[in-house]
Amino acid sequence: MDRKPDFTDEDVGIRAFHIRRENAAEKALEKIRLGLGRDYLKLRNDEVEVLKWILGEIWTMVGFYDWENLKFSVLTFQDVDKLIQLANEVLDKKRLGTQVVHEAYELIKEVSQRAEEA
Repeated sequence: MDRKPDFTDEDVGIRAFHIRRENAAEKALEKIRLGLGRDYLKLRNDEVEVLKWILGEIWTMVGFYDWENLKFSVLTFQDVDKLIQLANEVLDKKRLGTQVVHEAYELIKEVSQRAEEA
């Protein structure tokens, strides 16, 4: 008797993708935490979750090389606050996600480039 598996190869692939996105967002969040130092403690738990969400969305949008070149540790508290505001605009359905994610990526990219030039 042939029995179908409880999950397909596609299910496994989707799950692997989600795990990679989660790990990338966690690593970026850790770099932000280290970069902000004590200022990180000003963030509420819900703000950290929103920040992690938008980091995952950025990871989904950009290529590996572009993601690896982002310098999350140089983001200021104001930069992080802006990222959280942008994410909330999507979550509150005030703006389209693709536009906001692109804007958030550009913010991090610009800060990263300035840090390299300094």
